[in-house]
Amino acid sequence: MISPQLEKLLAQAQRIQLIVWGALTGSIVLYALVPWVLPADPNPDLAGTLGPVFMGLGAALAAASLVFRQRASRATGRGLQDQALGRSPLVAGTRMADLAPEERRALESVAAAFTPWILALVLSEAVAILGLILAILGGSPEAGLPFAGVALLLNLATRPDAVRRARESLGHIGL
Repeated sequence: MISPQLEKLLAQAQRIQLIVWGALTGSIVLYALVPWVLPADPNPDLAGTLGPVFMGLGAALAAASLVFRQRASRATGRGLQDQALGRSPLVAGTRMADLAPEERRALESVAAAFTPWILALVLSEAVAILGLILAILGGSPEAGLPFAGVALLLNLATRPDAVRRARESLGHIGL
């Protein structure tokens, strides 16, 4: 069984992650819609020049997002140093000494996954921003849709699940 203190901390961490994930995922949808409502003042030459550059940059950002997603996934199984854990926004103000060692490790794993998880989301949002810029410059809203689609898929693959995995790990050790 999970202690009430840890349950409260995990619920707080999950709430923070869902707010961040929802805001960043929602902004990608906005990036895809904005070019449809802006007045067109296209610069096809510039858009044609930047298109392949943005495609390459978008692919690199998508790959980097996947790397950080993997790091966040691996970090859930590891803890943090005491100093780093105390600075994590997910556990601010927590008296770690009040937690059982297994609970402390579970909370540490959630906090350790937070930074690479945020970086994965930010990088996938950058892919959508490239599409927004290309769509505006080219006066073609359709040009941004593939970028937004890739960014949405990346965000869907980067759902916040560190808290769920921490709860599962505690369930497997009988707490």
